[in-house]
Amino acid sequence: EMSNLILEEIALSFVKFIKVDHVRMCETFRVIVDPKQGYFKINDTDDYNQAPFGDVRLADDEHILWANSLKEQDEIDAVIYDAQFRKACWSRAVINSIQEKHFNIQFKHAGAIFDRWVEKAGLDLAQFGSRSQDYEWRFGLKQDDLVDALDAQNIWYKSTILDRREVQDQGRDIIEVLVGYRVYEENGQRFDPEGKRYNGWGSRYDEWLSIAHPRICLLYTSPSPRDRQKSRMPSSA
Repeated sequence: EMSNLILEEIALSFVKFIKVDHVRMCETFRVIVDPKQGYFKINDTDDYNQAPFGDVRLADDEHILWANSLKEQDEIDAVIYDAQFRKACWSRAVINSIQEKHFNIQFKHAGAIFDRWVEKAGLDLAQFGSRSQDYEWRFGLKQDDLVDALDAQNIWYKSTILDRREVQDQGRDIIEVLVGYRVYEENGQRFDPEGKRYNGWGSRYDEWLSIAHPRICLLYTSPSPRDRQKSRMPSSA
């Protein structure tokens, strides 16, 4: 009971410093303050540390027992990571291959660029469907849907899904959506080639992104809502 009170005080003291867009920080903090979880230990020599939790191992018997029961082609939840923008989110994945302490995984409807190795005992994998609660929403994205999206300058914007397509990448089916960093509104300050009013960026900044991409999230849930208010319009949209 005393240890729980101490953990509660720690949580209340430090929670204001937690960055909600930093998946590794949030997951680490969650486990540290959860008395049901085990302790961490740092890996010294692994070459697989390519993603948010690659250098942290969770000594939890239940988790390790579950991980050791997995086999190739099993489905899991895992953290998909964009190294360029340092953004991550939970998604759904399939185990490609297995080594003694690691899985090689590929993410559903995402390109091979996101494939990676994860620790069996790491924080960045979980039982299928347990952490990827927004996956069905992502799978259902369609034209005219509004989302929060991260632009090439690393700023979140209220954005519009303009199109959807299926493409092939190394033999796998990828679902992508065309993201426009703008919203069509009656009081829009700009006009597109069809004369529709909008606020935001012009079409030359549109991007095709996988539906699993961490640069897309539910409307008004982006990590930095204030960024959506910034006006960063190019001189010519």
